[in-house]
Amino acid sequence: MIVGYQFDRAKVPAIADASIYSYMFYNNSFVISGRGNEMNVTTNALSCEIDAGQAIIQGRLVEILTPETVEIPANSSGFLVIQIDLSQVNESIGIPGTSEYRVTNNQVIATFVNQLLTDDLNNGGVSYSFSLGSVSSTSSTVTFTRNDQAWAQICPYRIGDILQTTNPDNPSTSWIGTSWEAWGQGRVIIGMGSNGTTNYTIIGAMGGEEKHVLTTAELPTMSWGFGHHGDEAGSLLRAWYGSSGITNGSININAYSPPNPQNAGGVSARDIRWTVGNNTAHENRMPYVTCYMWRRIA
Repeated sequence: MIVGYQFDRAKVPAIADASIYSYMFYNNSFVISGRGNEMNVTTNALSCEIDAGQAIIQGRLVEILTPETVEIPANSSGFLVIQIDLSQVNESIGIPGTSEYRVTNNQVIATFVNQLLTDDLNNGGVSYSFSLGSVSSTSSTVTFTRNDQAWAQICPYRIGDILQTTNPDNPSTSWIGTSWEAWGQGRVIIGMGSNGTTNYTIIGAMGGEEKHVLTTAELPTMSWGFGHHGDEAGSLLRAWYGSSGITNGSININAYSPPNPQNAGGVSARDIRWTVGNNTAHENRMPYVTCYMWRRIA
């Protein structure tokens, strides 16, 4: 038999909706940020007060409209919780869909417990304790220690995932209970695998240079020289040999007397050689824009 719940005229039980929402929130339960006073807890003598707010508890939306006071037994220790017990029966009056319809929900309460219940309510379980924190009491006072995980917002990043952002704050300030490390400072990211030339197979491998000095083997192939006639100052006919071809021109050397003249067939020939470049490292970076990068580690 196949059943569909989110369809026209279908009867949708609460557990069907809860199952969907629980899955959407990665089966996490938490107080929703920014709703009411976020269920802030204060203490007075032997009581705890839970302020207004909303929470998702195993896919079920629970709201405290006005502050709830929970009395704590003297000389005890345990937990301040929102307790869900699906074995209880809710009561209703009126006709569903009309303004007179009212429901008394007996399945959820704020209370003190000595032990947490951990049933999976979406898989046959009936009882679950959503802990806001631990409490301990003397004969006259109570101490409340907040469970930060109850206020932790859902983190969509898995351990090992990278977050890129222009926000300098550690992501753990947004996702309580997670741990992050600054990652890849001053470096760009290359995807794993082959690009047809290089096969990148090691996660976290580093390489490359910000600036680079060319070696002889890395220079482009080229050749040049001066061929000239005449042994006196004046016009020097130049032939420049380069990778783009031959360009002819003239240079006035004005009483320049080059060394090592050689006579070839009665014609004076001279060889002029020179060195170019300063062996300075050149810019080796692609066009870039900077941001913060964080890697989730826990």
